[in-house]
Amino acid sequence: MTQKKNRVPIPDDVAAEILFLSNRTCCICTIPGKPIQIHHIDENPGNNDLDNLAVLCLDCHNDTMLNGGFGRKLNSSQIKLFKLEWLKRVQGRKKEADYTASIKTVVESLPIQEYVDYKGQNKLDILVKYLNNIVVIHKAQQVIANTKWEADTTLAMKQRSYHMIDFYEEVLRELATFYPPNHFTVSPSRYFSELTSSRYSLHWLISEPYGAGTGGTIVGVTSAASVKHDLKLLVESIGWSLIYRFQLEGVNPKWSEQWLETE
Repeated sequence: MTQKKNRVPIPDDVAAEILFLSNRTCCICTIPGKPIQIHHIDENPGNNDLDNLAVLCLDCHNDTMLNGGFGRKLNSSQIKLFKLEWLKRVQGRKKEADYTASIKTVVESLPIQEYVDYKGQNKLDILVKYLNNIVVIHKAQQVIANTKWEADTTLAMKQRSYHMIDFYEEVLRELATFYPPNHFTVSPSRYFSELTSSRYSLHWLISEPYGAGTGGTIVGVTSAASVKHDLKLLVESIGWSLIYRFQLEGVNPKWSEQWLETE
């Protein structure tokens, strides 16, 4: 008789960590927005070590339960490999976005700016430079995304959106630093990661009125494009709010127009 394994609830901080590291996305299919759960790789529900946890969508989790027939069980060794590869990809994308949209990069590295120690400047002066320069970088990132993924396949269309979504998330995180500490209750990185995930989930849900899985592959394309649009509008909303609340001088008076006109 198989001994029943004791299930120990995953601590909130551990669950939050694996969800953040995985971009709240299944490490097997890597499709954002699908319903997910945290899977114990060794199938021991009492082992809540971070290395033993993986984020799987419900479809891929079902594959861990297949036995015999034409199906092949998604075993622990395979899940570990998928997890490691996905976490590396997520980390790489975040590093690229951080380099592109960080305050240090945006304020210091454009050729139109003299080299400055941004940490020694007035905080609002930094914000003015950031807002003015990020519009230029925004246009460049759109060109890069379209050039890098120029095909019209569903994969290329999703990747174009993913590229911009990563960029927008980093811009949001940087703008959040101009608010008081703990203003967003959790770290800006985690806050906007969760927000992005919720937008993916929403757009998946509203795109399949006949039920989950009935929308076909195009749902992934349209959902990603919708999330990209949502985050683009959110950047404009936060940027404009900071300009208005701080009564910033020196920001391009057409900043909102120029940000929104880029497609």
